[in-house]
Amino acid sequence: MIFDPLLPDFNFYDGEETVTGGLNYYGAKLGNIFSTAFELETASKDLCLRFKQTWTDNMTLAETPVVEPYSGPNYTKNTFSPDLDKFRMDSLNKDTIALLSRRAFEVATSTPGVNVYLNDKPLPINNFKEYLDLCLKGKVDCLGAQLKCVFEAVNERWDIAVAVSEHGFQQISLANKCCTTKGGRHVDYITER
Repeated sequence: MIFDPLLPDFNFYDGEETVTGGLNYYGAKLGNIFSTAFELETASKDLCLRFKQTWTDNMTLAETPVVEPYSGPNYTKNTFSPDLDKFRMDSLNKDTIALLSRRAFEVATSTPGVNVYLNDKPLPINNFKEYLDLCLKGKVDCLGAQLKCVFEAVNERWDIAVAVSEHGFQQISLANKCCTTKGGRHVDYITER
């Protein structure tokens, strides 16, 4: 349902208020659609099963899923080969790689307790505070002191931090686990106080 088919066979409740980001299950499917090969592997410690399925040719061909006994830890692994022709590219450029890498860090930031890997290497963060510390690493104030943020986990939905900036207002924000590079009402709510 999450990765295939394109349109699920149930209705969405447009009038229902939600607190998540996304476009009715298109997110993961778009990664599949724009890939020449897309592999999903997920395992459940509780069910003692591992599921693996591969799609090719921009999600038009789906291999038969493989479900097998499993006795290790829970995990989900997604491997894909972007269809570079669709993006008029011969290879991934530095900016695209940086954007994909940043998104992996954002996923690690917004899923505490989940180990996120990028290119088979564990990411060194597990929450918003650690993400901010990483963003500030190596940055110094006008006196040469390492920049630090004042951080507060207000509740399970709000983490807020403030740091000194010598270059005007800057913000790093996520809303509903999605990066909001231009800020938004949640940022305005804090800055206007």
